[in-house]
Amino acid sequence: GNGGNINFSNGEQKFSYSFYPIELASNIKIDSEDTSYQIVDIQGKNADLYQKEGYTALVLKDDSFVYLIKGDISKDDAAQMMESITTKK
Repeated sequence: GNGGNINFSNGEQKFSYSFYPIELASNIKIDSEDTSYQIVDIQGKNADLYQKEGYTALVLKDDSFVYLIKGDISKDDAAQMMESITTKK
């Protein structure tokens, strides 16, 4: 398919989960200016983590898809969500 997107907001916190076919990975834009960057392990795969002033973006690529969680979410919560919604191989 073409991917999908789920948005969440509880009035205090807003974030989204998106996934795209790997061939659309170049369409993903993340404002990385003045962010901290690190590589984190998600199920044995390297994921790109960007953080800035309470904003987090976590990007994981596998052979078929690119997964993205971004918004007002902690690094630990984003990593835990990513682990629970990506396919284990």
